[in-house]
Amino acid sequence: KLLDALAGSFKQALMVIMAVASAGIIIGCLGVTGLGVTLGAEFLQLSGGN
Repeated sequence: KLLDALAGSFKQALMVIMAVASAGIIIGCLGVTGLGVTLGAEFLQLSGGN
């Protein structure tokens, strides 16, 4: 029973780990390329400074 519970927990944790890792890779790429700053400036310009 304990091993089954651990296996189930590991599978659930793996799903969360994959989602967080994917988000981290995307954020890292935006930071390295400078695209995040560019997009932020464009959104600010589109909003008229509000």
